[in-house]
Amino acid sequence: MKKTLVEGKFQQYPSYAFLIPHDRDAYGGDFFIPKKLYAGARDGDKVVGEVLENTTGKKPEVKIVEIIKKPVREEKIIEGTYSGWDGNFWFIDVEWQENGFFVYGRKKGEAQEWDKVTAKIQMYNGKEEAIVLEILGSSQQEFAGYYTDNDKFGFVEPDEGDMDIFIAGSRKMGAQAGDYVEGVIIKNDGRRPEWVIKRIINS
Repeated sequence: MKKTLVEGKFQQYPSYAFLIPHDRDAYGGDFFIPKKLYAGARDGDKVVGEVLENTTGKKPEVKIVEIIKKPVREEKIIEGTYSGWDGNFWFIDVEWQENGFFVYGRKKGEAQEWDKVTAKIQMYNGKEEAIVLEILGSSQQEFAGYYTDNDKFGFVEPDEGDMDIFIAGSRKMGAQAGDYVEGVIIKNDGRRPEWVIKRIINS
């Protein structure tokens, strides 16, 4: 029996992948690829897949038989503030970006909390994670003031300066309305500075 081969792009997710044919209309859509049949292909690779006769899912399945060309992956370098939580996981916060980059395990190097760092971004299981490359120095810019709570987030009116400082709900560290707190800025992107509460001085 003649084998049916399909050429296209390998698109990877955490537990599975798809082959996106160059002519999707001709094939009626994409092809599912079980994880055990990747044959070393990675997200973005140009590949050839062999259509399988017996499939269990709703979409037709293929196994990768050839990797034609691997894309040139530009190295993504970021600069931001390193912060750790509960000693088990860490993030790098970057100005002008809402969500930080996850730092896994020993990939933080010698970075300490609130250090300014550069990091390389790589894909792992379909998600971006950061590897610390260089420590640029401490980025601590500390303030103290009274906390105002707004349920999912809050603000601090600092003792010095005339701009309230935004605090995400996950970073208020149990502070309640009226608490006098100390914190450190992790973002200052031109809208409202964002900081983490380090210590509640009194309630």
